[in-house]
Order: sequence, then C-alpha cells, then structure tokens
Amino acid sequence: MPPYNGFHAFRSVFGSRATSRRTRGASATSSGAGPGLPKRVAFRLGSAAVLGSGAYMAWQLPNDDSDFMDLKTSNIPWVQDLAAKESVQEVLNPGQMLRQNLIGKLLVEQDHLFEAMIQSGQILEFRCFYEPTEKRFHSVVQLGRDVCGFPQTVHGGLTAAIMDETFGGLGVCLWKSGALGFRPPAYTARLEVDYKKKIPAGTVIKCSTGLQKVEDRKVSSIQILL
Repeated sequence: MPPYNGFHAFRSVFGSRATSRRTRGASATSSGAGPGLPKRVAFRLGSAAVLGSGAYMAWQLPNDDSDFMDLKTSNIPWVQDLAAKESVQEVLNPGQMLRQNLIGKLLVEQDHLFEAMIQSGQILEFRCFYEPTEKRFHSVVQLGRDVCGFPQTVHGGLTAAIMDETFGGLGVCLWKSGALGFRPPAYTARLEVDYKKKIPAGTVIKCSTGLQKVEDRKVSSIQILL
C-alpha cells in the first residue's frame, strides 16, 4: 500500500451568474502507515448542493532517473486495481473533455495548466477515472522532477491545483451526463488548503472526489475512509 499524504481544502466557485454560487470543501488526515480520512466536502451549484468527499494518496518513485522515467502508472498495483474495476471508466482529463464539447471548448484555451505541464515534462502522466454509478472521479498524476518549491518537495500550489482539477473533472463528468442541468462549467473563486504532510518530488499521486447527492438549497456532509 502506498504512503498517504493528507491535506485540508476548501473551495468556492462561482458560475456564470452572480446568483450561481458553488462552494466546495474537503479535508483529510493521514500518516505514513495508514489511509487518510476525508471528512467533508460540499459544493453548491446555483440552487443545488452537490456533496462529496476528497482523498489524496501517493506513491514515491525511485530516485534513479532511469527507473524514474521507465516506471509507468500502469505498472503500479493500486493503479492497476483502479483501472480494472468494472465500474470505472478511464476518461480524458478535464481540459480535454471540455475541448471535445461544443460549449466547453469555448472555455478552454491551449494554455491549460496541466496540458502545458505534460508537454514540458513536469507531469509525466495524468490519468483520469470516473465511476458513473458512484459518481466518483479519480486523478492519477505522475509528477516529474521540476515541480518543487522547498527542495525535493512538491510545490504546495501544485498540490492545491491537482485537488482543484479533480473537483473540476467530477464537475465536467456530471455536467456532460446532464446531472447538473444546463449550468455551464464554473470557475474557482476561493481555495483554502491546510497541508498535513509534504509530497516528495518524483511521486505518483491519486486524488479522489465523490458525489453524494444533489438537493435544492441543502448542504450536508459525508465521511469516507479510503
């Protein structure tokens, strides 16, 4: 089992109208020996509240550069298990999904952060998985070496961005399925993260978020242990 890295995050998102507000939050605690416990996430889309949870786990790659470059996410056991689940579909990353949609492509330019990082080699792989029945979205990201703030430690801003992108992936999948009505994809207005443990450079991470329910003007919470 790979070690886990925990964090707390809270996100606020505004849609295309001032009255269309969405708030999201997620929290997780962890240790090197066991799983993190996502405690709460809730986000509001117009008059609807979408409830889910987020979790974060990581697998550190070898220090040797040749092994580092050769190790693909498809060779990592927990990624294999995720991809093999019958309920899971591997999908494009959020930017790519939007670009294939007639409306969504109007909102995405070629300078999309994660696609640019893939081209530069800062991200070696970015795989996304969606569980339609459970309404859960997973991002598996293989980070390159040049993503550090503190020496040998992944920049905290990138950690937050990966969480934000995972929420976005879930939102795009729900939007494409019609679960969110005719609301357009929203933008992040506020994101707060409390970091619990550093992420070493050269890491494959999994970030997950899940939908609980959509209710008119109601927000609640859910606890999930991963």
